[in-house]
Amino acid sequence: MDEVHGEIFVANEARGVNVFATTADGSDAPLRTLMVPLAALGVLVDPHTDELFVIGTNGNDIDVYPMTASGSDPPTRKLNGPLSDPGNRRLAFCN
Repeated sequence: MDEVHGEIFVANEARGVNVFATTADGSDAPLRTLMVPLAALGVLVDPHTDELFVIGTNGNDIDVYPMTASGSDPPTRKLNGPLSDPGNRRLAFCN
């Protein structure tokens, strides 16, 4: 959930991430949908860097997108396997 922008990010198995307003109820359509190469297992939002981290179903990749990405926007970078991303002060483990 991104409290700064009032959005909720939901990973779905249909190769996408749906973004809803925090005020949405069960009948509201997503504000936007980001299509990703593999079904999304999980999503992490970083409101400080305005980035969205999407964990793919292969369990070895994390695709990084701008927070406002939608449609078939490409990732800005890809993180693979146990790694560190010292330039962004991050450490990620996918297994």
